[in-house]
Amino acid sequence: MSEPNNDPLESVKAVAKQTIQVGTNTPFNAIRIYQKYAMALAMSSMQPPTTQCMVTRINASS
Repeated sequence: MSEPNNDPLESVKAVAKQTIQVGTNTPFNAIRIYQKYAMALAMSSMQPPTTQCMVTRINASS
């Protein structure tokens, strides 16, 4: 653990202070940016989502 008293919560806080910072290139921040981009794309269209399904039959014989 990163803290001398081996408290798991304090260890997580210490790691978070080092890695979850605005402007720092971390996986957490990259995911946040991608999530914001995906939401912007999803919310930019006023049309309802459409789904097309094709039903096909596959015959299996033994």
